[in-house]
Amino acid sequence: MKQSINQSMGPKEWIMITALSLVWGGSFFFTGVAVRELPSLTIVFSRVSIAAVAMSIVLFAKQIPIPF
Repeated sequence: MKQSINQSMGPKEWIMITALSLVWGGSFFFTGVAVRELPSLTIVFSRVSIAAVAMSIVLFAKQIPIPF
């Protein structure tokens, strides 16, 4: 069975690529601002804290017990 490939991007694809560029580009922008304005330890603590909270939410949502 032969499948055709859509060569043009529709509104859905443009929205997705715009959102990706904002998220990805925004992270580089905010990293640059943070490095100039905050001490290194504060940046590291903040990033680890955000990751720990995000991982805890995922583990809770999937009902996976936290290993101790």
